[in-house]
Amino acid sequence: MSKLDVDVERDLLRKRTPALAMAVCHRGQIILERAWGLADLAAGTVADAAHVFQACSVTKMFTATAVVQLAARNQLRLDEPLDRYLRGKGTGWSGITARHLLCHHAGLKDRFRTAPTLQPGMSPPTAFEMIDPSLRPSPRPAGHGAYANVHYSALWWLVEEVAGISLADYVSREILEPAGLHDIAYGYPERFIPRAAKGHVGAFFEFPLLRMLGGRAASDLVGRRVGGLVVLRPYVPAEWGAGGIVGTASALARFGALHLGFPTRVAEEILDREWADAMRQPIGRIHLGPVAITCGLGWWLKVDGEDVFAEHWGRAPGFTAALRILPQRQISIALLLNRLQLDPRPWDHIMRLAVASACS
Repeated sequence: MSKLDVDVERDLLRKRTPALAMAVCHRGQIILERAWGLADLAAGTVADAAHVFQACSVTKMFTATAVVQLAARNQLRLDEPLDRYLRGKGTGWSGITARHLLCHHAGLKDRFRTAPTLQPGMSPPTAFEMIDPSLRPSPRPAGHGAYANVHYSALWWLVEEVAGISLADYVSREILEPAGLHDIAYGYPERFIPRAAKGHVGAFFEFPLLRMLGGRAASDLVGRRVGGLVVLRPYVPAEWGAGGIVGTASALARFGALHLGFPTRVAEEILDREWADAMRQPIGRIHLGPVAITCGLGWWLKVDGEDVFAEHWGRAPGFTAALRILPQRQISIALLLNRLQLDPRPWDHIMRLAVASACS
């Protein structure tokens, strides 16, 4: 067994996580595509690279890409007040711009007015239906942002107002289809159901989960208990601007490669290099709980020795996801787990090890 295999299996066991799927992409080509563990404990289904997982808040990078693409096509301006585009459907947006929302500097806190989860076959609400009309945005100075999903629900609303179609349709038509990313979609289309990795939560977390997800919808999600874990039926968050993407690790890594300009012709059609580079420029700092993060237009920006990279992590009950791009090395990495993990450190180690293994 390789060191990568040994360390993945050790960390899956330590963290009581059933499965991990990962892909590494170099210059637009997949150079590592692996899965370990079980996609479904109850059924004993072995995970493979074709399994789809929730991308959780990595979805925000698809929303950010759509917004920046519209700006690149002169259909909106990132620094123009939103009330110009929202056509009187909200109040208090005159001092807020798309840039404020992209880097979580609009002073919003999560507050939604519809069910927070969707199961396969359920139609999503519109962004306008999701956003609480009592929200009062207030722009924050750089360095005083606070991470909140509702910033990206507002961007979802913006895309739909500017493009005239749903966010899911826009992303599919303008990003996924041109890039050939057929293994990414919003929600669980019927073709994904047979290869959906199931989310798992600790049994002790079942009742807080029920309270958080609320009532009947939550009880519909909870399946069998196996070895101290509760297996969840497929679901996605209803706020599709912030979390609704489902896909394979390799498809997510290829999406990351678009932001590095690969494959060249396709990437330039979707988002030219100048705009992709602009998304990785530091704008300010945001607070995610006790952690301060330097942010760009969607991306979280980090420096580690000689590596400067951009990434986004996401978590939801039963799932963890990460997408990372290393511009200097022209590499993108996607990591997907079917259990919520609050501590990213073991998985950060696995991503580094995967890159080293794939490039050796």
